[in-house]
Amino acid sequence: MVIRRIRENVATHNWFAVGVDLAIVVAGVFLGIQASNWNVARMQRDEVRAYRILIIDDLTANEQELVERIHYYRKVRAHALEAIEALQSPARRGEAFLVHFYQASQVSPIRMERSAYDEMIAGGMAKSFGNPAVRRQLSAYYAGTARLEAASIYSTGYREQIRRVMAYAIQRRLRERCSDIITLSRDGLEWVSLPERCSLELEPAVISRAATDLAGTAELEQELTRHIGDLDVKIARFGQWLRVARNTKKSLEELQMS
Repeated sequence: MVIRRIRENVATHNWFAVGVDLAIVVAGVFLGIQASNWNVARMQRDEVRAYRILIIDDLTANEQELVERIHYYRKVRAHALEAIEALQSPARRGEAFLVHFYQASQVSPIRMERSAYDEMIAGGMAKSFGNPAVRRQLSAYYAGTARLEAASIYSTGYREQIRRVMAYAIQRRLRERCSDIITLSRDGLEWVSLPERCSLELEPAVISRAATDLAGTAELEQELTRHIGDLDVKIARFGQWLRVARNTKKSLEELQMS
C-alpha cells in the first residue's frame, strides 16, 4: 500500500509526499527492529533467570554433597585414630582392630553438580547473566570445584598398603559386611556413608592371625600417621569449600531477587 503510494507520488513529482511516506516506512522498520530486539532481550532475561534458578539448585546439591563428605571422612578419621591406638596396645587386636584399619583406608571421591552452569556457558548466556562481580564469583567457584574434585581422588599409600597385606578372606568379609551404605535422597541424590558398626563373624583364630600379620607390617604406623594428616586436610578443605558454596549461592539468590 505505502510502496504503491510512493510510486504514484514519484510519478506526479510530489516529493514532499514521497518524503513523508519514506519516513513512515523507515519508522516502521525501526520500530519493528526495536520490538524484535526488546522481545529477544526479554527472552534472554527470562532464560538467564531460569538458569540462575537451576544453578542455585545445583549449589544446594553441592552443599549437601560437601556436608555428606565431611561426615564420611570424619568417620574414616575416627577409625584411623582407633586403629593407631590399637596398634600400640596388643590387647586390643581383635575383630575391631581389623575393622578400624580397613575402614580407615576407605575413600569416597566428591562429585559436584555443574550441569546448569555448563549448559548456560555453552548457550552463550554468560554475558547476559547480570552483575559482573557475581559472574566472576561463580566462574571462580566452578574453577575451584574442578580442582577440589581432582584433589579428592588422591589417596595416600596407606590404602594400597592395607589392601596388599590384609588377608583376602578378611577383606572379602569386610566388603560384605562393612561396605559403604548408599541411599538415595528425595531429590535422587546419592548419599554415601559408612556403617556405624559391623561384625565379621569369623573364627577367633582367623582374626588373631590376621591381626598379628597386620600389626607386624613394616612402617604401618608411619603410613597411618601420614594418612590421618591427609584426612585432616581433606576435611578442612571440604569445610572451606562448603563456606564458598554457601556464599556463592547467597550472592546468586540476592541477584535473582534484584
